[in-house]
Amino acid sequence: MTKVFITDNNRADSVLRLSPYSAPKLSIPVFARNVMGASGATSRKRNTTRNAMLLVDDSISHQQTPGMKRTNTPEDLMALASPPSSPSLNLSLPTEELTSGSSEDEVSSIDDVSDSQAKPALSVRRSSSRRPIEKQLSLVKEVDVAKYMTNRQMTAKQERWNAYTMIPSPLFCLYYIFTAQWVPPLESLETYDMQQEPSVAACLTPSAFHYMPSLPPIPVVMIGAAICLHAPFSFIYHFFYAHTLVHPVERTNHLSRRLDQAMIHVSSALMSFSTSGSWQFFFINCLYNCECVYRHLFVRRVKPRANQLRILISMLAYTMPIWKRGEQPVVFLQVWACFALGGWFFIAYPIGGWSHSVFHLIVALAIPLLMTFSVTQPASQAALQQAVWCSGLTASA
Repeated sequence: MTKVFITDNNRADSVLRLSPYSAPKLSIPVFARNVMGASGATSRKRNTTRNAMLLVDDSISHQQTPGMKRTNTPEDLMALASPPSSPSLNLSLPTEELTSGSSEDEVSSIDDVSDSQAKPALSVRRSSSRRPIEKQLSLVKEVDVAKYMTNRQMTAKQERWNAYTMIPSPLFCLYYIFTAQWVPPLESLETYDMQQEPSVAACLTPSAFHYMPSLPPIPVVMIGAAICLHAPFSFIYHFFYAHTLVHPVERTNHLSRRLDQAMIHVSSALMSFSTSGSWQFFFINCLYNCECVYRHLFVRRVKPRANQLRILISMLAYTMPIWKRGEQPVVFLQVWACFALGGWFFIAYPIGGWSHSVFHLIVALAIPLLMTFSVTQPASQAALQQAVWCSGLTASA
C-alpha cells in the first residue's frame, strides 16, 4: 500500500482513502491538525479536500486508455504519487506532524471502502471529544462560581471579623446550659404533675464549672451541640483560609469552606429534635441533611445557588414544628424575622464586605429564642421536673 501525503501550503486537512477501479487500493492519508483559528477555516478545509480528490482522480483518468478498463499496478500508483509538476503533492512529512494535533479534532479512523465500488470514494470520519456531554437538569439557575465569589471578595480584616462574630453563639449556649438558665424557678414545682418519682442519684452537686442541679433536657443539649459543632469550622474557614485563598474557585472548593457549609446541615438535623421532640422527625431530617453533607463534601462541582437552597430547606424543616404547635406562633415569626433580615444582608451585601459579619450577628439573635422554646417541649418536662426537685433538695439542705 502506498501512502501519499497531500498538504495545502502550510496545513494538512483531512484523511482520505481512495478506492480506485481495481483491487489494489490507493491510500492517501493526510494527517490533520486543526490549528485554524480564522472564521474561514472550515471552508478552506473543504476546498482543499475536494481539490486533492479531483487532482488524484484526474491523474488516474488521464493515464487510462479510452475505452479500456485498466488495472492500476504498483508502478502506476508510485508514478501518481510523485508527479514532478504538482506542487501540491508532498511525500515527506516530519514525524512530529504525524503525532501532534488538536485533541478535539483528532482523526480517529478511516472507513474501509469496498473493492466493488465503481468510482473513487472518499470516507472521512472525525471523532468527537471523548469526554461525554453532561446535561445537568436543575430547577435552580446556577451562577458562574468565579464571578460569584469575586463579587463577595473581602479583606483580611473583614474575614477575621466574620470569624469573631461566630464566637457569641456558642458562648451563649454554654452559659445557658452550665449556669442552669433552663431550670424553672423553684415555685413552679407545684405546677408540675410528677409522672415519675425524682431520683436523688440524678441530682448533681454544683461546682465551679456548672450550677446545674441535674442533667439538662435533651432538646436543650441538642441546640447547644448544634451551635458548638458548627462554630469552630466556620471560624477556621474565615480566620485562616478565606482571605489567603486568592483565586475565587480555589476558595470555593477548599475543604474548610465545604466543612463550614456541611456542618450547617449537621446543626439543622440536631435542631429538628430540639424544636419537635420527636425522634421520627429527627430521623427524617437526618436523611435529608446527610445527603446534603455528602454533596458538600464529595461532589466536585460547587453550585452556590443549589447549596443555599438546601440550607434554606433545612432551616425551614426544623422551624416548622414551632408553627405546628400553635401555642407560640410569635416565636416562629420572630425566628424567621431574624433569618430574613440576616439573609438580606447575606444576599444584597448592602454595606459591602462587612455585611457578612452583620449577617452572623443577626442570625445569632434567633438562638436564645430557639433555646427558650426547646425548654417548653414535652420531651423536656421530665428533666425539668428532676431539676426543680433537685434544686429544692439543695436549697433545703
